[in-house]
Amino acid sequence: MARNTVPLNQIISDFLITMADDDYASMASDIQVRTHALRGIREIGFDMSNKIKSIKIEVNSSNNTIELPDDFVDLSKVGVVGSDGIVYVLGQNKNINQSRAYANASGTKVGSSADAVDSDGDGVISWAEKEAIWTGRMAIELEILLLEMGYDVLPISDGSYKYRHQRVNYYSEGKTNTIYLALHLNAGGGEYGSFFYHYASSQGKELAGMMANSLYRTVSTINDTKAIPAKSQDWTANAWNTIKGVGRPVAICCEPIFMDTHHNLLNPHGIKQISIGMAQGIKNWVER
Repeated sequence: MARNTVPLNQIISDFLITMADDDYASMASDIQVRTHALRGIREIGFDMSNKIKSIKIEVNSSNNTIELPDDFVDLSKVGVVGSDGIVYVLGQNKNINQSRAYANASGTKVGSSADAVDSDGDGVISWAEKEAIWTGRMAIELEILLLEMGYDVLPISDGSYKYRHQRVNYYSEGKTNTIYLALHLNAGGGEYGSFFYHYASSQGKELAGMMANSLYRTVSTINDTKAIPAKSQDWTANAWNTIKGVGRPVAICCEPIFMDTHHNLLNPHGIKQISIGMAQGIKNWVER
C-alpha cells in the first residue's frame, strides 16, 4: 500500500507555473487558487469518487489487523462472517483511536499510536515532532473552516518570524479586519489554553478574549482558557517574538492546549473541535 503523497503547495505551484497569460485562471490570486484546490480535494474524495464496495478481507492473525485497499475512504458497515455464512455487523465508534506503528523499508519505526512522525529517523518521537504534525493538522482544519465562513486565508509556514511578519504586513495593505495567527501546541502539563496578544493592542485583547471564550465553550476540558498580554521582558517573551513584527493586522499567538495534559485531544476529532472553537471566536470578533 503506497503512502507517498504530493504536497498541495507543489500542485498549486506547478499549476501557476504552467499557466499561460490567456488562461481562464490567469487573473486569479494565489489565495483563490488554493481555496479552489482545497475544495476540489474535498469534492473528489467524498462526492465525485465516493463508491460503496463490499469486500471480504482475511484478518492477519499475528497482529489482528487487515490490509485496507488503496482506494479506501470510509466504511459504512463492518462485520464478521460466521460459520453459517451470515455477516454479524459490529458496532462502530469513530472516536476510538487504536493506531499502530509502521516501519519504512529499512525497518525504522516512523509512526506510533501517538499519531506523530519520527521525522529525523532516530526512533524517538519528540515533543517537537508531535507539535509539528498536530499543529499542521490544526492549521489545515482552521483554514478550511475560515474559508467556509467566507474569509480569505493565506497560510505561511516557511521562513523566520521576521520574514512571515513582513509578508503578512505586505498582504494586509488596504484591507480591514486582518488577523495574523501564530499557531502552536505546548508540551508539558498545563491545564489552560492561552491566546497571547500585543500588550498595547486593544483589538488584540478583544480578539484573544473572544477566541479564548469560544474555545472553552467548544472544548470545556481545556480549563481556564485565557487572553494574555505578551511583552518582551517577562515569561511571555517567546510568544511576543512570534507576533512582535506584525504591524497593521491584529496578531495573536495561539497556544490552545498542552499536549501532555490534553493528550486525549491529539486525534482528528479533538483537533477539529479546537479549530472550530477558534474559528468561531474569530467570526465573533469580525462580526462584533
